[in-house]
Amino acid sequence: MSAFIKLNKQDAFITPYTAHKVWSISSTETGSYGVRVYTALSSSGAVYINQATVTADSQYSELVYKNLHHLYYSRFRNNQVTASMYDTYDQTTLNEHVVRELPVTASVISVPKNIFGHAIKPGSFTLAASGEYGSYVSTSFVSGGYFYVSDIDGFDIYDNGEGVLLDRNNSNQKVGDIIYTHGQAIITDQTTISELNQVTSYTVGFRSSYEIFTHTYNCRSNQSQLNFSQNPSTYNNTTVSGSINSNVTSSDFQPYVTTVGLYNDANELIAVGKLGQPVPKSKHVDMTFQVKFDI
Repeated sequence: MSAFIKLNKQDAFITPYTAHKVWSISSTETGSYGVRVYTALSSSGAVYINQATVTADSQYSELVYKNLHHLYYSRFRNNQVTASMYDTYDQTTLNEHVVRELPVTASVISVPKNIFGHAIKPGSFTLAASGEYGSYVSTSFVSGGYFYVSDIDGFDIYDNGEGVLLDRNNSNQKVGDIIYTHGQAIITDQTTISELNQVTSYTVGFRSSYEIFTHTYNCRSNQSQLNFSQNPSTYNNTTVSGSINSNVTSSDFQPYVTTVGLYNDANELIAVGKLGQPVPKSKHVDMTFQVKFDI
């Protein structure tokens, strides 16, 4: 059985904190985790679905490009920040890192929200692939009918914590941008895009961020409350109403607290806290039982 004490507003409070989880997803696992690699291609004028280019990722590359430009690049032109009525989701307030440039083509590594939580933790994103010796045909065409052929050096991309993607294998040069709150890593360097399309395997790593709310309730009982057990075992089997066993009638008897339940205004049980061991209820001093749970 139980006894009820109404909580005051100051006895209940919520504390948020951010939890992080480490992810390492290989290119062979991206599909099962919902990580997608999109191709973005520039186009002029209006884009009609029946005329748009459908790429290997089953997306309309021109629409992907326009979405990228509108969301993240619309107010950046010629390495300068221009006035705009749109929010382009700047990931830093440092001017030297704010400028973005979207070339005629880009690749997007898109992480689903159910994995990255409310944001990818800044400074945790990596995209790595080892070098390969097979040659590939680059996007650079040399006049005279020749193509430039080069070995794939591989890449070791990381974010600098300010929304910029850098490549350790390319003297830490900028190769793209990352939008932490949207889970979008955008590769804008043309050489890296070509290598990403040619490598047989790569690994995407990052730390997801989840906002957890700790609910804390201080259940206070003064010395005059809860001093009588309502456990059915305290009553005897006589026909006299309210007859209790003699072992609980002594003035020295004190009940033990084993469970604290939290009820809403409709008297519905919403949470139960179990004590590690029964605690004797004091009739000389006030006691407080603190119940915590995370949501």
